[in-house]
Amino acid sequence: MSEQNIHNNIYPEANTNNFWLTRPPPPFIPPQPIQPMYNLDYHNIPFIRPPPSPYNQPAQNYYMPYGANISNQHYQEQYVSSHQNISNSFSSLPDNIDEEYIRQYLCPLPKVFKDETTIWIEKWLASKEKYNNTSKDVKSKNVVELNSKINYYICLINQISNIVKECKQLLENMNNNKKLMEQNLSTMTEAEWKKACSDLILDKKQIDTIITTLHFDTESLSELKFRLAKRKKKRDRLKRLKSNLKLIKSQKKEETLEINRKIDAWQNSLKENILKEKRVNKTKAEANIVLKGVREKIEDAKNQLSLFDTLEKLRKSRLQNSANKRKNPLLENTLNKLKILWQHKLADYNKEEEELKNMLTEAEAKKHEKREIEIQEKLAEWDHILFGPSFRSHEMAVDNYTFLEIRSGWDKYVVDENEMSASSSIPLGWILPLEPCNDDWAKYSNNVNVM
Repeated sequence: MSEQNIHNNIYPEANTNNFWLTRPPPPFIPPQPIQPMYNLDYHNIPFIRPPPSPYNQPAQNYYMPYGANISNQHYQEQYVSSHQNISNSFSSLPDNIDEEYIRQYLCPLPKVFKDETTIWIEKWLASKEKYNNTSKDVKSKNVVELNSKINYYICLINQISNIVKECKQLLENMNNNKKLMEQNLSTMTEAEWKKACSDLILDKKQIDTIITTLHFDTESLSELKFRLAKRKKKRDRLKRLKSNLKLIKSQKKEETLEINRKIDAWQNSLKENILKEKRVNKTKAEANIVLKGVREKIEDAKNQLSLFDTLEKLRKSRLQNSANKRKNPLLENTLNKLKILWQHKLADYNKEEEELKNMLTEAEAKKHEKREIEIQEKLAEWDHILFGPSFRSHEMAVDNYTFLEIRSGWDKYVVDENEMSASSSIPLGWILPLEPCNDDWAKYSNNVNVM
């Protein structure tokens, strides 16, 4: 039995529901030689073929002398008979020529050869497409049924809700009538009493008729309970979502308020710094103005003193040049008093100038000191951010616990590791002093190699 028959007998046709449980492809067969693309067969064309003419005959070797006339008229006179019309030698084509007619008769396409592998693949793809179409139809049908069922139960739940509301309203009316009858028990007439009783009975009958319509089987009741529970869960979930959204919105609002508060505080601090700087500059300007006024007063006092000195010299020269050489004590006393007065003023002005200079110098020194402190704080902050907290090893001597811990960590290298479990030898690469380094340590070494 050939290999092809084995494949055909063992594996059945592809199952439409399980399209992957199909037989494997048949063995590979080399392709057949390709036929020509256009196989024109004029014998099967449904219109009349042209009769043989000189145009359709193969070329022949005709002798043509040199300088002969080779025009079309000469050709027709020589090689075409007079009774034959060239324009009517071809039959006319039909009027209803379309694409199918051209493919079938004029330009027929070659028949494509399909091997068994191609046929098997096409069948497998067709079965797969059929399975996909059936599965899609089943799914769409199930979806339609499910949607119709959901819509039915939604309408039923709405009807039951309306019925319950109506029963609740009737029960409330019955309670109101009952309370009214209890309150007006002694004052109501017999007709009013009967009317109230008839209203109660009528409401009760309506409630009974409504309740009788609410009888369902077990499956419908369980489905209704399931739908109601699902709706309740959905509403609870939406409520939780709404509350969470409110909480998130309130948190965002609080965060926005906090950010705005920080921005306002930052802006206020900037404004305060700017105002402080302006006040300092204004104080400096006022101090400079006062200093300028004091200096002007000092110059004025100096000018007055120099004027008095000049007047005194002039007076002395006049007195010396006078004939009687007598003195005027009144003028001298006045000049001396004025000189003393302006000398006191000049001393006060100098003192005020010195105080203003000291104040400006102290303000500048304080500003410079504050700037230096801020720079040092910034540098310390940068140092802490980049390198962490500083480790002050020179302060370890004050802390006995840290000192003992460091000493115990170092001393374990000078103890023999055979005597003490926590000890170890000195690490390789450490530079050791010569043994013995001095007479005091020589008595402790005892020529023991600690390495």
